[in-house]
Amino acid sequence: MQKNIEKEDCLVITLDDYCREMNISKINLLKIDVQGFENQVLKGAKEILEGGVVDLILVEIIFDDCYGVGNTFFNVESFLVPNGYILYDIFHIYKDIRIGRTNWVDAVYIKKDTLKLLLDDKL
Repeated sequence: MQKNIEKEDCLVITLDDYCREMNISKINLLKIDVQGFENQVLKGAKEILEGGVVDLILVEIIFDDCYGVGNTFFNVESFLVPNGYILYDIFHIYKDIRIGRTNWVDAVYIKKDTLKLLLDDKL
């Protein structure tokens, strides 16, 4: 079965540029759900990730290359871990019940400094 696919050009701006233009200096929660283009979004957020602007990141990680972009768990980790984020939780695990394979998950990353503040506040 052949599908008709329409393409439309659209303006794209990086998170770094958007935060700079809008004078955003702090983000409590950044949700990234871009159907396999997480790597590109993270590349465009290099400055805000390095600068500790974002406390929590909720990111969809797709294990099946259904969009042909080759996104992997390792790719996401390679951007976040060196910038002081740790994997805090995984939820919304979607499995393909026909083959028993996990296709995607939602993962929460937290800035180490933010986690320390939260834990200190609880003690």
